[in-house]
Amino acid sequence: MATRGFYFLLLLISEIDLPVKRRG
Repeated sequence: MATRGFYFLLLLISEIDLPVKRRG
C-alpha cells in the first residue's frame, strides 16, 4: 500500500540527509 512506499521514502531520505548534515 501507500504506507509502505511512504515509509521506504522516509527511510531513504533519512539515509541521505544524515550524511549530508555530517558533512556540513
